[in-house]
Amino acid sequence: MYGAYHLSAAENIIGVEINEDLCKLVKEVLTKRNMLDRVEIITSDICDQAHIVSIIFRADFTLWIHVFNRLARGFALQAPS
Repeated sequence: MYGAYHLSAAENIIGVEINEDLCKLVKEVLTKRNMLDRVEIITSDICDQAHIVSIIFRADFTLWIHVFNRLARGFALQAPS
C-alpha cells in the first residue's frame, strides 16, 4: 500500500486482511503517516465473494494479503453468477 500510495495516482487503494489485529496495526501506521486520504483497510475474508466483488469495483488498487495461502489449501474463487 505504501508503494501504491507514493508511486501511483490511484485515489482508492484498498487492503483486505482477515486478521483484525493486523488491520488495526496497519491503520495505526497509515494514520501516523497521514495516508488515510487514499487508503482503506478492510477486515474481511477474501473468499467472501459478494463483499469482495463490491470492493474491487470501487477500488483503483486492491491489495490482497496472503490470498494465495488461502487458495492453495483447496479453496477456489468462483465467478459470480
